[in-house]
Amino acid sequence: MDLPEPPSADAPHVYATVGVGLPALAHAEVGVWVHPRVAVEARVSWVVFNPMVGLAVDGAVWSSTGSTRGHAVTATVEAMLNPTLAPVRLTSGGETLGAYAGIYGGYRWMADSGFIVRVQGGALLYAEGGFAGAPNVMAGVGWAL
Repeated sequence: MDLPEPPSADAPHVYATVGVGLPALAHAEVGVWVHPRVAVEARVSWVVFNPMVGLAVDGAVWSSTGSTRGHAVTATVEAMLNPTLAPVRLTSGGETLGAYAGIYGGYRWMADSGFIVRVQGGALLYAEGGFAGAPNVMAGVGWAL
């Protein structure tokens, strides 16, 4: 089995983005590329007045350059928790979102300078008296180093 190639020495290794969306009103991510097409992210967001923290894996399904730069069609999965709930719980109720999983398709463009533009759309999946889902659309900008 061949191991994936690490990012090249001239490719960016870390990035940060911020943006807006609906129902994720505001979000920020810090990511590390573990492969030219795959990144692991720490995320924070404000989803309909619920602060959320979690982790995500973002992968380029298609890339115009085969590296982190250029145009890419992406797929992302995330797991988020509401840190204000004590004890932390996975179920939601009323206007309080306990936890959710997200799955998104998107587009990313990164300039040679490191400037990033991202757009993602998909679904939030959560438990509230059974499983439920809601659409989520996010757009953001950032920088890679």
